[in-house]
Amino acid sequence: SPLDVDSHFSRIPLDYTCYFRYRSRMHRPSFDTAPDLASADIESADIESVDEEALAIRAGLDIVAVELAMVASIFHREQGWAGHGFARVDDYARERLGRTGRWLHDLAALGREMESLPELRRAMLGSDGGKPIGRVAAILVGRVATSETLGWWLAAARTRSVRQLREAVDRSVRWAISGLWVTITIV
Repeated sequence: SPLDVDSHFSRIPLDYTCYFRYRSRMHRPSFDTAPDLASADIESADIESVDEEALAIRAGLDIVAVELAMVASIFHREQGWAGHGFARVDDYARERLGRTGRWLHDLAALGREMESLPELRRAMLGSDGGKPIGRVAAILVGRVATSETLGWWLAAARTRSVRQLREAVDRSVRWAISGLWVTITIV
């Protein structure tokens, strides 16, 4: 039987449903069965099908990133690495997760920002009615947004490249440190 993405929505929490519906409008996989990419003959695969599957997998990774950030926030706050015999979070991240300490710090910071700005979590999933924003964009927005400025930063994240958004965040951070608060317009 064909792979029916819609039949799985009833088992997914509401936030995720919105995310999958947005992603599936443009990138619905058209496989008769779930693909076995490990044994797939990439040379003979239809490039559009491979692209659609890659986008569907990417959507799943974005959802995992939201939950992982929430867990990382708690783990970081409780200094969970110490309970595993590590003196530094960087050592734990490298040895246990195969990632850098910076990756874990950034993920934990994103989790903290999603706790204080729940709309940021909804924006990552697209359940706020807009296009889902990626993990890197969410981390950048979380560094500078307040409840008053979050709407503006989310609009910037949805309409600008990550590079442009990073430049705006860097300018905002520098200006905030020097005591200047200026509305930034990304051109």
